[in-house]
Amino acid sequence: MKKDKGAGGMSVFLIDTEGESYEAKIEKGEKIGFKDAKRLARLLVGEQHESISELSEHTIFHTQKLRGDFALTTKLDAGQLELFIKASRIYKSIEDELKSILDSTGELVTIVNNQGVVERVSSNCKQIMGIEAADFVGNSIFELERTGVVSLSSTKRVLETHREVTVTQVTKGGRRLYVNGFPLFNDNGTLEKILNISRDVTEESILRERLKKTEREVELLSQEVNKGFENSKIIMKSVQIEEIYYLLSRIAKTDATVLFLGETGVGKGVFARHLHNISERRKAPFINVNCSVLPEHLIESELFGYVKGSFTGASTQGKKGLIEAAHNGTLFLDEIGELPLQTQAKLLQVLQDKSFMPIGKTSAIKVDIRIIAATNQNLEEMVEKGQFRSDLYYRLNVVPITIPPLRERREDVPFFLQHFLDAFNANYKRSCRFTMEAIEQLSHYDWPGNVRELQNMVERLVITSPKQSIDFEDLPIPLKRGEASDERADLPDDSLKVRLDSYEKEILLDTLKKTKKLHEMSQILKIDASTISRKLKKHHLNLQ
Repeated sequence: MKKDKGAGGMSVFLIDTEGESYEAKIEKGEKIGFKDAKRLARLLVGEQHESISELSEHTIFHTQKLRGDFALTTKLDAGQLELFIKASRIYKSIEDELKSILDSTGELVTIVNNQGVVERVSSNCKQIMGIEAADFVGNSIFELERTGVVSLSSTKRVLETHREVTVTQVTKGGRRLYVNGFPLFNDNGTLEKILNISRDVTEESILRERLKKTEREVELLSQEVNKGFENSKIIMKSVQIEEIYYLLSRIAKTDATVLFLGETGVGKGVFARHLHNISERRKAPFINVNCSVLPEHLIESELFGYVKGSFTGASTQGKKGLIEAAHNGTLFLDEIGELPLQTQAKLLQVLQDKSFMPIGKTSAIKVDIRIIAATNQNLEEMVEKGQFRSDLYYRLNVVPITIPPLRERREDVPFFLQHFLDAFNANYKRSCRFTMEAIEQLSHYDWPGNVRELQNMVERLVITSPKQSIDFEDLPIPLKRGEASDERADLPDDSLKVRLDSYEKEILLDTLKKTKKLHEMSQILKIDASTISRKLKKHHLNLQ
């Protein structure tokens, strides 16, 4: 480059990307045929900046002052400029950061231009939308909506309203999305881009439906609250049950916590209902909660209730818990051993302070209730294993009452048979009766399922018996096989328990020869696996 001595003014050299250069003279600018050089030369005059950049419709010019009166101007068209920018380290760094932001949210993020064309999408596009990102980017959102890739376009609504919108979409793959669309404006207030953030709520929708179904089922169960309980009659013939009956009469005058213990089917719920019915709380609700049937993720909301908006899927009106529903009455917690440890801690507060805090509420609610619990598990062993809170166990174990199994009070069997026979005869309009031989056989049966098994057996016989008289031959085969030998039947009363234990051990040993698996033993013996486990420990037997 050299200064034009005749010009007496500033020289400007314009160098374009093709390598051609042009010279412009300020005082003779009107004679210059190259318009861009003329215009840029005029721009440079009087400027104090060291460099000037100006963008025309499709071209950018950058003018840099050099020594003396020289300046260098570089011309780039828009396409070339874009390539240079994308090749720069700063652009790549920004590109990587933007991609990381899009992918780190865990949601589907899309950026759409003001023509409705998708420019960017997060990497989880295929997982949520069901199509590859390459097939999504570059497409018009109107075409995607027309072909059913999305059911309702948030971008379309933002373009129409220029406002933030929220829509629910269903993708072609059946995913349900909760979409927020945000308009992005430039400095001139013109809509430049649309940012869409889509949250996949498919699983939440399924859980919400399940929650509603479960709540309906719980409501049906709760309808028993103020009803009478026709089958709550206690059959008293054995000395053990007579003693329990009179003990309950004394306890009923207090609000002491009672813990009923015993095998499955012995009638713990019947005794709990009877205690409520003879107490001062008999006119108030009796809430029966089976802790083993409530799903773990719902048990707290069912027991303690919740306020509206406490969690996704919660009722908009909130929900009163079963503890609050038992106010002034009795709360019966059956199968208390199945209660999760976290819920045990909250129940402890109810026992200690007679108060609780619903989910989402910041203040406690006072309640006046009596708590009765029941279990067929060994809570002491569960405490030792860390499966049950010791402080809760001691709070519940104020008055422990063990209900003996039916095999230990065989004298009650004939009375249970007659009680259920009368009930089912009336229900099914039959006139069935048991012969003495049948009653004798049933009295010698061990009844592993206890009263519940006996009740079900009587109902089945009343329904299926072709004649009114139910004899030994009409009994189910397992009950026939349980026939006691004459030798065992003639044993003195004081040795019956010892002989029964011995016979029980023989049965277990015989079953262990067939299988060493607990669930298979349960199927063979027709009793709960937990009952078999306890009996194995009782007789010092193991599965190995």
